[in-house]
Amino acid sequence: MQATPLQIIAGLYLLGPNLGSFAEIVIALVFALTAFAFRRSHNVPIRGLVMCAIGFVIDAVATPLTAAGLMWARWVNATSLVLVSWGVIYMLLAMADAAAHRTRTHFSTILKDLLMLLSYAVVLIAVLTKDTHVDPTPILASSAVIGVVLGFALQESLGNIFSGLVRARRLGKVGYVRWTSAGYLVAIDNGRNAQ
Repeated sequence: MQATPLQIIAGLYLLGPNLGSFAEIVIALVFALTAFAFRRSHNVPIRGLVMCAIGFVIDAVATPLTAAGLMWARWVNATSLVLVSWGVIYMLLAMADAAAHRTRTHFSTILKDLLMLLSYAVVLIAVLTKDTHVDPTPILASSAVIGVVLGFALQESLGNIFSGLVRARRLGKVGYVRWTSAGYLVAIDNGRNAQ
């Protein structure tokens, strides 16, 4: 049996095909048990642990199918690699956010979300290009067209949001800006302006 891309990246191909698949199951169990043990903790990125566990299980199941040379098995292997990569990205960004909170510096949630989406897109395009031999040019071109259309459609709304942020900065020191499901929540420290 040949090694899957995830086994090559994780170094499990050195263990051999059968032991590599067993090691993937053990790694998936470790991720899943860690997520289960810390499910009530808000400091542990459970979503990243679960994505990694699911990715390793999918890859371990698809390893014998890859050896048979099935085309869809390559897509399954690519899916597992994307899931594990996204889980690692999510955990790294969560650790950076936790480190920023420990030092009492503000790590913008907007910046964190944009970094996460950009990293997810880069991993997805890289895996599609390398492992499944899909040409990403049409996908990128259509997403650029959609981005331009959305930019024109949201031009007035985005202008209002940014002008509100500029006004809030003029009123006083902006405590923090959070990106919530309802939109932007701007907290202003007016203690300095009241004196």
